Amino acid sequence: MPGARRWRVILLWVALGCVSSSLVAAAKLSMDSEERLRQINATLSRWLDLSRQDAPFLVVDEEAQEVRLYHHRALLRVCPAALTPRLTIDASLVIQAHLRQWRPAGPYEEPDAGPFDWERYLADAATDASALLLTNETLIHASSVWDPPHDSVRLAAADLRALFDALTDGTPVITLPRGWSTGDAP
Repeated sequence: MPGARRWRVILLWVALGCVSSSLVAAAKLSMDSEERLRQINATLSRWLDLSRQDAPFLVVDEEAQEVRLYHHRALLRVCPAALTPRLTIDASLVIQAHLRQWRPAGPYEEPDAGPFDWERYLADAATDASALLLTNETLIHASSVWDPPHDSVRLAAADLRALFDALTDGTPVITLPRGWSTGDAP
């Protein structure tokens, strides 16, 4: 009989341990969900703030698989996109640099300006191998030349050229993750 009682006590402790670890996991999941909702709400608040300003900004919508260019409240362009599985939510994201692939040895070289305005325009105009680099190291590109090992947004070549030529460094970018419109976590 004492052996049976000992087994009951052991089983009780194991059961309590399982219940407590599942409660801890549920509490952690709840905190992660709350933090995710806070990030989404901060991003949506930034979107509203940017829509009140007279300036362009990008919205990268992971749920809709598209990139949208806005100026003030006006939607100027919708670009279907292939996005990496999990883009990071960053409330202070901006375009950091306009990148060009001139030759494999030096993809980050800046073109020199010529003596005529039309030469400068030709030097600055986007090509299919151009890319936009965001402050969180996400690349917006249209060419397999870039094939990044990290977050990326791949657009059609015409869409990339339009965004590349229309936007400047420092343009705000908003990233909306999957489930942002319903509050569901992926």
